[in-house]
Amino acid sequence: LSLPKEHVSVYNVVISNVDAATKASLEAKKAEVTKLKADIKAYKDAGDNTSAKASAKTLRSKQRDLDKNLRAAIKSDVSLQGTIAAEKRTAKAKQTMNKILAVATSTQSSTIESNKTSMASILLDIKTARQAGATKADTKSLNDQLKALHIQQKATIKEIIDSNADLKATLKADAKKQARKAAKGKRNNKSRNTKQPRSQSS
Repeated sequence: LSLPKEHVSVYNVVISNVDAATKASLEAKKAEVTKLKADIKAYKDAGDNTSAKASAKTLRSKQRDLDKNLRAAIKSDVSLQGTIAAEKRTAKAKQTMNKILAVATSTQSSTIESNKTSMASILLDIKTARQAGATKADTKSLNDQLKALHIQQKATIKEIIDSNADLKATLKADAKKQARKAAKGKRNNKSRNTKQPRSQSS
């Protein structure tokens, strides 16, 4: 099970979704890692490279232990796996949107932000109505409005991408990179799952 390296704080997600004992254990391991990082900085600032290198070696070991325990917590909880996957998708979408907005015109940016606000408002209205007993048919007009906004949003984003060759190339490269990472993650997971335990000598 591979851990996302960027944009998603796996540690924060995990400790918010595990039992008290697991949370306490992970917090203790995280505290050790944090302290070692501070120690290394202090040693470097003091010019003590020998102590810094020794602490760096210990840090790598403690970080591996923390990652191992995070993986174990995630592997044993299907719901947590779903939560982290959703966090990763949200973070990736936000990162992509930031790149798009960076090259958009002021009018295009305004349209995107306006659509986002309107869609969030409509989604809330639909949720509130359904909780109050409204049927799918009752909220059809709201769903139609939401669909129209989605179409407009996609069209605006496509317009921005199509008019910027550099952005299009960047997004294409990002997609390929994500595909490679996903494939590598699957291979690593398969390898971990099929690895045989070492035989212990009697």
